[in-house]
Amino acid sequence: MTSLGEKLAALYWGWQWASRSGAVLLVLPVALAVALRPPSVSSPAGRLALIGSLLFGVEAVLAAMSGRRYDHYFIPWLLPCAMLWGYFCELCLAKEGAARGANSGRFVLAGLVMVLAGLSAAKSVGAYRVASARPEESGAIVRMVQAETSAADRVLMWGSGLDEISFRLGRRSASRIFNTAPLTHDRAAYQDLARWLLADLERNRPRYVIEVLTLPELPTLFAGEVARQQGWETGPADWDTAEMVVQKARLATQYRIALVDARLRSVVYQRRS
Repeated sequence: MTSLGEKLAALYWGWQWASRSGAVLLVLPVALAVALRPPSVSSPAGRLALIGSLLFGVEAVLAAMSGRRYDHYFIPWLLPCAMLWGYFCELCLAKEGAARGANSGRFVLAGLVMVLAGLSAAKSVGAYRVASARPEESGAIVRMVQAETSAADRVLMWGSGLDEISFRLGRRSASRIFNTAPLTHDRAAYQDLARWLLADLERNRPRYVIEVLTLPELPTLFAGEVARQQGWETGPADWDTAEMVVQKARLATQYRIALVDARLRSVVYQRRS
């Protein structure tokens, strides 16, 4: 179970994520719309706004329940945001709104569209710049492992933010658990899935193991000592059972450190001959 603070933090993160495309920012003009004319069940637009408001509240609660910051949890926000935006447009462009300042409403609508478009473009450019810089950051890891392995070799990866490295590396996973994100859900999920991963590591004996500690969501695999030396924050060590601690220690003796990337908080291990 996650705490209330973790749920609120996930909700805030989702708000920031959805704002990158301007979607959640549509709630701001909706607040103006409600202030000008509260929704009423007597009109189709009012019913649409009420359903959209209810749906947005339900989706917000559901997205926050797990306390996890997964972008796909917040995609359902787009539908209620669009519904509420439609209500605002109807209010601004309604013919009967002359007495309420329909012309002013049109100008407000046009201005908000321009502001939303500008904010969305700025955030998209920022996200593109961040994404464009990542290949260079992980280039040293990718180049080294690719140079020492063939397409038939397997590599095991452990930690957070592995998708890009895995994609660029082009090597098969040494485990059925090719992405460790499911291990971060809770202690029970970690202990069930980590047993499989450690068993696969022991059986397949991959030439390289890549451990990324960008986010402190998991106990370390082999990099506990390196993390302490570098001052990196690590995940909940008490998730490991006594059996796992012994198994990790045994497996660690079969590998040596090949590369430490402090910027990415990553350690690459090579199997000893």
